Amino acid sequence: MKLIGFLGLATLAVACGTNSAGPDGETKPDGPNATEQEIAACKDSCDQLKFFKCNDALDQATCYQDCSGATSDQIELFTACVTNDTCDASCSTHIKPAPNPSSSGNPSGGSAGGSSCSSDGCATGEMPVDAACHAACDKLQFFMCIDADTFGTCGSLCMSADTTKKETFASCVESGSVDQCQAVDCYYQFDPNAMPGPTPQQVADCKMSCQQLGFFDCISGAEAAQCAAGCDTLTKEEIEAFLVCTVDPTDCNAAAGCL
Repeated sequence: MKLIGFLGLATLAVACGTNSAGPDGETKPDGPNATEQEIAACKDSCDQLKFFKCNDALDQATCYQDCSGATSDQIELFTACVTNDTCDASCSTHIKPAPNPSSSGNPSGGSAGGSSCSSDGCATGEMPVDAACHAACDKLQFFMCIDADTFGTCGSLCMSADTTKKETFASCVESGSVDQCQAVDCYYQFDPNAMPGPTPQQVADCKMSCQQLGFFDCISGAEAAQCAAGCDTLTKEEIEAFLVCTVDPTDCNAAAGCL
């Protein structure tokens, strides 16, 4: 009851506060700008909504975007709301940008958020093809198929690549086995400058195998640490071979030939 009361009062305070213009021209409640740590916490809450199937991939992409433009106070309300009731649909309203009054009733058919429209049409502040592209990037990162740097490049390509390439990439990831990272090949087709390599998940699995070999006394602790460090320099093919070789970490005789 105390938490509900706090959220109600905080929401009222946000609603009654004066507004100031945000970086994109939208009006947003006064309050301190969110720190990178707060934005990261906000996106963690978005991931929680996706994990518990409260949101789909497109909702998660929108949630991420809203976190990036939200104030510290808005994020505090949003994360507290998700913690209290994960699938409460009203939680996301705390970080939604306020509509731009100057664009209300726009005779050109523009969206209230002020986003430009093209032949793809207007959606809720973002064109559908762009949202689908960003969602594909989010999926690949969520399942540890791409690292943070690649995720940033992926998002940039969703803003700069031509529509056909973005549609092909989003469709490829959607139809691929993203949870097994087979869909990572979609990214290498999307970004011709990317060099195929092991996924972050494969590197993590490699290091886990090293730890398990040490746990079952097949190798010493120092050897396990050296093994884990080596995972960062192995190729995709070498890691895959190592994981197959160490599928049974209790078989020390077989493991001796894997290192």
